[in-house]
Amino acid sequence: MTRELKFWEWFKEKESKYFYLDSENEIRREALLDELLNHLHLYCDKLYFQIGSDKKTNEKELIISAGGNIEYFNEVEKLVSTAPQFSDWVIIALKPPLGIDFVFNYEDIKVDVHNIWFLPLEDKNAQKSLGLRICFENFNLENERKYIFAANQIIDTVLGERSYAVDINYVEVDHIPPNPEDEGFMEISDLREYINWRKEKNKNRER
Repeated sequence: MTRELKFWEWFKEKESKYFYLDSENEIRREALLDELLNHLHLYCDKLYFQIGSDKKTNEKELIISAGGNIEYFNEVEKLVSTAPQFSDWVIIALKPPLGIDFVFNYEDIKVDVHNIWFLPLEDKNAQKSLGLRICFENFNLENERKYIFAANQIIDTVLGERSYAVDINYVEVDHIPPNPEDEGFMEISDLREYINWRKEKNKNRER
């Protein structure tokens, strides 16, 4: 039996416990999550997971992630491609894009994602390389490290795991300038559209 099938055979036996995970007490819930991670790591110890819910369909979502590490995307896709059909579960390869309708909290930083702006940072010597300057309302240099962490986590959530890993090469942080549009900044809600436009432009250059 392959490593993939071993994992799914185990999950088929246990999936009902994970479907009702929220009804468990904290100790039991943590034990079940640890058990799932341990079995996932028997397949590949560089993979992780998230469990979510689709409120419209009442289905559970099992998201298999490589933690943004491109080297293990194939392992994720191989595992998900061999998943059996579940009546109450959707199995997803890599964290999907979730949009901007959330507030990000990290230590003493609280960010309404709707209020973030970005500036593309192009490298003339590497046209496919893209950096981003992510700008926050309350940015200060004392907390630069925290804001860099916040920026990366927010981009990962907005774009999804694949695009964040493949399309973004560099991230820096700053405060929002007085007139961001006049200086070429865009709202974070336009980030996915900008990346798609840029990819199409680069394809046309190569033709």
